[in-house]
Amino acid sequence: MAPPNAKLVMAAGSTTALAATPEGFDDILVKLDAAVSKVHQYQGSRVRLPKAEVEYLQHVETARDFMTGILKDRTVLRDVFGDGARTMRLRSILDSVTFEGERACDKRVPDCIKAIISVEQLLVEKEETEEELERLMQLALERERLALKEKRPSLRQQEVHAARKAYTAAHNKRLRRLKRLDPCPKIVAVEDPELLASMEPNRKKNRIWWMVWTVHRVYLNDPTLTVLDFACNNMPSPTRQPQDTNTKLIAPKLVKALATNTYVQHVNLCESNLESEEGRALGESLKENSTIRILDVCSNHLSPADLEVLFIGVGASRSLEEIRCNNQLAADAGRSNNPALEALHRAVKMNTKLFRIGMHVTEPHFSNEINRQVMTNRDSIRLARKMTQEALHEEDRRREFDRLIQEDEARRQAAEPVEPESSDEEEEDEESVEGEEVVEVEGQDSSPDCGGGQGASVEEKDEA
Repeated sequence: MAPPNAKLVMAAGSTTALAATPEGFDDILVKLDAAVSKVHQYQGSRVRLPKAEVEYLQHVETARDFMTGILKDRTVLRDVFGDGARTMRLRSILDSVTFEGERACDKRVPDCIKAIISVEQLLVEKEETEEELERLMQLALERERLALKEKRPSLRQQEVHAARKAYTAAHNKRLRRLKRLDPCPKIVAVEDPELLASMEPNRKKNRIWWMVWTVHRVYLNDPTLTVLDFACNNMPSPTRQPQDTNTKLIAPKLVKALATNTYVQHVNLCESNLESEEGRALGESLKENSTIRILDVCSNHLSPADLEVLFIGVGASRSLEEIRCNNQLAADAGRSNNPALEALHRAVKMNTKLFRIGMHVTEPHFSNEINRQVMTNRDSIRLARKMTQEALHEEDRRREFDRLIQEDEARRQAAEPVEPESSDEEEEDEESVEGEEVVEVEGQDSSPDCGGGQGASVEEKDEA
């Protein structure tokens, strides 16, 4: 509670009034100190840091309004800022925070410093010289800076530099150790897919090595690799990390290897840090590939111009059936009329196998045209599937008919009597037997005649 006779000062951005007392200003300093701690703590956070900076500037504005509100009352001014400790503490707090970008142009901090200068000028009494007051102010400033440094370890510059140096040394040592253990040169030197399959690195221990190994499998056209899944695995950027030789063995090599691969059917590059150059190269590879059926490039860094090149490759593809390209971080290509939507419309017309598109198109004209063409593609695919099924059924019926004919022929042959077949030798034997019988019969007929003739000749000899 404020004293009954205490002067009230309106707080910035609020309808409540603050008591113009030392305790009231101390409360502002405590809040400022807490806000500064949050600003230092949330460095690097995209969400919490702006909130902490806004809170800090609001308290700075409150301190400024507090000081400007009591400038005309010399008595209250001396009661609150008589020893100069509070103004010096406020100076040290303001010096500990620096802004960049739009926050650097904020006028609340310079206005607060001007208010501090005005307060310090009004505190000069007739019996005190300006040199003495300046000396006292300087001592108070140094005292507050030391107290602030002891209170917040983030301001201990020497300790921070020492810790950073130790971290850098440990990080470099780790990099040297990883370089000695790096299996990527051995992986790239392998040309046999079966041998490469036995060299799989541990994905949990080192993701980069595993990605190099997988990309080399695609490059060698491994028949066992049909699904390439790099979802939520950030491929290292060759432009941002040019000193790392392994970066060139992942994204650039992958998009080129897909042009000649004949086994990969599903490529999932969702949220994989696919950048502009690699996205364009992927579009060129789709023109030559003949096996990829599903392609997912959602949540990457592809601009509408990059998507245009990619969609041209989609239209020229001979096998692609589904593409997903939502939520591109560079720009949203589906909101307005742009070349990317025109290329997608042409791709859907050229590639009649494309029946599913994962892209949120809100532009009315292209949304209607693309959806209509996709429905046409689905109908043609359904009709082709139906005709194929009918052709298969017809082939099955023909085969069944042929089988029944063969079975009927077999039964007919089994029902007919079987006549014994004589061989050539048996026929020759029969002919030889018949010849012998004929000869014997002829000999029997001629023998009596011959005997009778001989008897007659003997009787004639006796009579003579």
